[in-house]
Amino acid sequence: MSDEIAPTGPPFLYRILFSVVAHPCRQLGVEHGVPEEFATSREIWLRAASGRRGTSGAIDRIRAMLKRRLLFGFVPINWKAGTTLLAKEDILVGGLTVLGFDFSQGILPSVRAKRVLELPFSAPILVGGIGGWQDENDFFDGACVLHLDFEFDTEFAEPVLRSPRLPARLRRTIRA
Repeated sequence: MSDEIAPTGPPFLYRILFSVVAHPCRQLGVEHGVPEEFATSREIWLRAASGRRGTSGAIDRIRAMLKRRLLFGFVPINWKAGTTLLAKEDILVGGLTVLGFDFSQGILPSVRAKRVLELPFSAPILVGGIGGWQDENDFFDGACVLHLDFEFDTEFAEPVLRSPRLPARLRRTIRA
């Protein structure tokens, strides 16, 4: 039996599960272009968090709204040179699974989400060796971001959600 995961041939493709936590670095309001559904979601979340009645299904509705409004970004340029990862272009995709959220600071929530991506590598990764690969190359968390998918006033073109080592060029990218 081989120590390697069954190769798909060069490039070697691996499905990797990314888990990302992002927090608002500033709170904006609907007057700055934040969709009203964020303000409504915060009100529902506050009612549910206080244990009030009438919030049945509210968490699922908020989770569905966030799933529509969040994009997962993978930015490999944040990594040091010379890794075996072949993906060189930024990836910005939807389809996240929203694991948790917190509206306690305002209408823009802190969010925990996950997404699976298939990434190409120039060499196989040993079974159970993704941790070792990261030790030798770079850590995936430095390339992962969450992004809100709506336009807001250009005066506030700085990021609203921040993940560790969020790249400036993706923070300013708004997908229409």
